[in-house]
Amino acid sequence: MEESCQTRRMFGHDYAIPGTYEVTMAVAGRRPVFGEIVGTTKAGGEAPHIKLSPLGQAVMKDEIPKIHHYYPMVDIWQVCIMPDHIHLIVRINAPLPPGKHLGIIIGAFKGGVSRAWWRLTGVTGTDAPATVASGQAGAPSTPATVASGQAGAPSTPATVASGQAGAPSIPATVASGQTGAASTPAIAAGTSAPSCATVSEASASGQRPALFEPNYNDHILMRDGQLENWKHYLRDNPRRLMMRREYPGLFQRALCIVIDGIRYSAFGNMLLLRQPEKHQVFFHRKTDGIPTEQTHFWDTERQRLMAAAKSGDVLVTPGISECEKRIKNMALQQGLRLIHVQSEPIGHYWKPERSRFEACAAGSLLILAPWPEDLPSFASDYERFHYLNRLAEAVCAIGHTTNVVLRGGCQG
Repeated sequence: MEESCQTRRMFGHDYAIPGTYEVTMAVAGRRPVFGEIVGTTKAGGEAPHIKLSPLGQAVMKDEIPKIHHYYPMVDIWQVCIMPDHIHLIVRINAPLPPGKHLGIIIGAFKGGVSRAWWRLTGVTGTDAPATVASGQAGAPSTPATVASGQAGAPSTPATVASGQAGAPSIPATVASGQTGAASTPAIAAGTSAPSCATVSEASASGQRPALFEPNYNDHILMRDGQLENWKHYLRDNPRRLMMRREYPGLFQRALCIVIDGIRYSAFGNMLLLRQPEKHQVFFHRKTDGIPTEQTHFWDTERQRLMAAAKSGDVLVTPGISECEKRIKNMALQQGLRLIHVQSEPIGHYWKPERSRFEACAAGSLLILAPWPEDLPSFASDYERFHYLNRLAEAVCAIGHTTNVVLRGGCQG
């Protein structure tokens, strides 16, 4: 059930042509090497933000600007540095040079960050330093400042959450308060850019420790509104992390809960499972051939369910049909108690979108996901609909004598 955030790829997609991507790279072992989140979500305090470590500062000032410098057709639209991972919104504006693609760029970036980490920690090794650009190998990685405005230097206006002057000349989501212009270590044109696999394999040789998990995660911009969702998610990252720290009792993650022999992963307020009054939200898409949301049954059932929820009862639903979705969204908007049964797996690093995230932090939501290994093969969406609703019905039946086991791990 362990989920890595480093493996998503779209089969058959050409990562060398123009496109926009949200990319995530995680530190091996989730070590907080880039800084620490400070501040508070509570009223009157300083908003949560990252205080960059020396390595985090090197990433912002040195390594990020290299991407546009060596690949002028690539812009970094937004950056979010967290203690143990980095998010980038990458825009490829024109086809990349022959043999190059997004993976080459990200691999070279990870290599540069790794070398900065090795320098700062005094790590030495016999492997030759990798270099960043395209074409031939062998050029030394001697730092040299590239002035803003010169040929090949990054020139994108900065957007830094701290509002400080002199920030790196790229859009950034880093409320660090750090100052100083971006100083790009220039490397002779014509050097080779290692792939992410090359960096990982070199570190795994034992000559130098690996900084990052292998590979990376990417999402491809494919629909209206997706880019703004990405940007908001990156801006909101420090606040979400601080919320989890400030409200641990209402913000649990369990990779294995066994409820009457069925294995689930869970995220949110586990206490909702033991609430005595739970109501299943269950609507077919149509009633007597008419969309259910247009029927009298929808009107009366909606009123009954919402009245129960407002009295403190818990609603339980997979939220698949139109009416189920409406009730789920009303509960989230009004801060009512809800258990959401979803088919998407919940792993170590999974987290929901903002509306459900905040509901979990407030203690009003628990998200349950049956283990993928235990899900049957569905011949249709209709079968999936009924299966998840049967699980919701079973959750509603949980009482004080029901066997609910919280485990650190379950046997597959």
